[in-house]
Amino acid sequence: MPENLDELHESPQDHGTQFDEVSVASESEVEAGPSTGPPQEVTRQRQKVKEVTIEKRGNSAGYKFAWRGRSEKVKTEGADWDKNGNVLTLREAYHGYIVWGYKP
Repeated sequence: MPENLDELHESPQDHGTQFDEVSVASESEVEAGPSTGPPQEVTRQRQKVKEVTIEKRGNSAGYKFAWRGRSEKVKTEGADWDKNGNVLTLREAYHGYIVWGYKP
């Protein structure tokens, strides 16, 4: 029994030390910032793809294609396109769209 009493009656120094350790831990947690909870899913938008009719430009090595809302055709250079067989894909997105078409 005396062993149990010793365990129950801890010195005040022990309590102070434990309290200091707890307060130090909580201060570091505050510095790290509050938990924001589980990570939220990122909503991904589907990439917009547009098929166009590609035409050869007159005396140039480039191509042109019609785009909605424009009275003139969009003029590009041959180097602006990736070629895969008879399919051409514009290297950079045009107004947020991946533009592709069949080689003329």
